[in-house]
Amino acid sequence: MSEAELHVLKARLRGGSLHKAGKGELRLPLPAGLEYDEQGLVRITPDEAVADAIGTVFSYFEELASARQVMLRLQAEDRQLPRRATSDRRVRWVTPTYRAIHDILTNPVFAGAYAYGRKRTERRVEGGVVRERQRRAPREEWHVCIEGHHPGYITFERYLSNQERLRANWRPPRGEGGGAAREGRQPHALHRPGHDRARAPARRAVPRQADRRDPRPPGTSHRRRQPVHSPQRPRAPD
Repeated sequence: MSEAELHVLKARLRGGSLHKAGKGELRLPLPAGLEYDEQGLVRITPDEAVADAIGTVFSYFEELASARQVMLRLQAEDRQLPRRATSDRRVRWVTPTYRAIHDILTNPVFAGAYAYGRKRTERRVEGGVVRERQRRAPREEWHVCIEGHHPGYITFERYLSNQERLRANWRPPRGEGGGAAREGRQPHALHRPGHDRARAPARRAVPRQADRRDPRPPGTSHRRRQPVHSPQRPRAPD
């Protein structure tokens, strides 16, 4: 099969998947806390321990309004979170991390929405090698988003509110926030040995008044006065 034929076949497969996804019928991997029933419909897991752990994340975030604070509280309470790999149906329990909590809070499937096309694959050439990286697309660029597709842990309106709160908590890297830079001491890396002590400022020239003890004419001189020596008289010849 030629490369052109492969390209056409892949385009048809993508078109078919997008058509099924547009109706919410394309079967997608589900995170821990949701599963498919016998009819292929999405439901909240009957495992009470898993469902309680997911619900606790949303309850704590409603109270604390910070994914990091949710992580700290769960760790302080010695709780664990259920996780499921994309290619694995088994649920494993892990220590709460910021990424795990952020994934739960930002996944619309927990709000009963069917979402398809939330990620984009970017390709770039680095050192002659083509590398791929996935990034999350904004909600306006999702291919499909069907609200009320299945039961959820929270409403879709609350999901949108949570996204606003997460964005409000996000802090850009230092120097990229657009605000005024904080004034203060220079970074330690800028100090070099032998330059820690500031040099003494140059002496400022000031007008000098005439002085009978100073044989020099009036003019300008440095602030520090030099000692005045009486000129020696030439010796008379013997």
